[in-house]
Amino acid sequence: MLPLRVKLNDLRNNLDISRIPQPTSKDLERIERYKAEYGELLNAFYELVNKEQEENV
Repeated sequence: MLPLRVKLNDLRNNLDISRIPQPTSKDLERIERYKAEYGELLNAFYELVNKEQEENV
């Protein structure tokens, strides 16, 4: 689970458009791709957490 958390934090940092002084259309496309990846990984993270909780009940 740790690698998933690290990747989520990495993507969260990459989604910060303010770190790019003059974003280009290529930057905006990359941000959109990161948003999609972040959503998929966040769903996977929640599934893992729920699975662990069910196993511990």
